[in-house]
Amino acid sequence: MQTTSKTDNGLGNVALLRCCLDDAEEWMRRSLAIQEAFGDRHGIAMTHGAFGAIAEQRGEIGMALRHMVRAVSFFPSFPDPASGFLPDGLLRYALDAGERELEEGWREVTGIDLPAEV
Repeated sequence: MQTTSKTDNGLGNVALLRCCLDDAEEWMRRSLAIQEAFGDRHGIAMTHGAFGAIAEQRGEIGMALRHMVRAVSFFPSFPDPASGFLPDGLLRYALDAGERELEEGWREVTGIDLPAEV
């Protein structure tokens, strides 16, 4: 049975709410594959935000931070009006992980130094 990216994403969010993290991750991976195939940058960003929430639930704050960096980096500005909750998530993870981890994570994910506006 084939599903769409939005269906997969929705099922991933339900699994996340139920704390079924492996299932949530699998649904999000399926969603991400479809979004990447179609070049859906907004969908890719939001799915990385969900991956950040999954990592946070697992206690992997550094990984959560990196997913959120990837998510916000898909937008042309920071904070971008279209990015919804993502900047808030980045701030929350950065406060938990620390400034140095934010700088390292930003450099690792984007290949550039942390922009001043972030």
